[in-house]
Amino acid sequence: MRLLRATDEYTYRLFMPAQQGGFWHLWHAQPPLHDRVAQDRYVVPFVNDGRWIVGCPGCGGAQITAPGVDRMFCVDCANEWAGGDYVLVRWTEDHEHAERELEKRNQPHECNWHPDEQHWLELVAENIRFGVGDERHLSKKQQAQVRHHVKEQEAAQKVTVVRIADHLMLPDGTVRTVLTDAGRQLGFKPHELQRGDD
Repeated sequence: MRLLRATDEYTYRLFMPAQQGGFWHLWHAQPPLHDRVAQDRYVVPFVNDGRWIVGCPGCGGAQITAPGVDRMFCVDCANEWAGGDYVLVRWTEDHEHAERELEKRNQPHECNWHPDEQHWLELVAENIRFGVGDERHLSKKQQAQVRHHVKEQEAAQKVTVVRIADHLMLPDGTVRTVLTDAGRQLGFKPHELQRGDD
């Protein structure tokens, strides 16, 4: 599945290209007529539901973008937080790797990635677990990293259920709590495990 980009034909129904790169929504305010770019401010693109997005730090809005677009103008707050100037879009070195891995997935809702939160090799590990990828195209060092990520992801998915006590109904109608070996090893005390009212 190819990720949706601002440069796709579909987006021209809703978005218009800005003079110097970037896109704005037809239903919102147009970008400024000047070409000033705030050099000390930038946003980092990420993928959300199969779309390249840049988030606005000023208002929390978001704009669709595409690799190669180097500036952003928020049509919701008019980049007020940056003095009304365009803001640089800073693409990470590994965005192409991430895109290649995400495009192996079948559903847009499975295509999410933020470079500040996830290394692209973690996407490779997820793809291996989903059955849509492999590590053959990677270096030996990267393969070792992917195997480590796979193990971490599998460990995070495992839930261990341990029976720590049994509640026994005695002939006189009272309930007695008896710890299992696991309950004793974990340090529980019978009075801490009183059965609640059913």
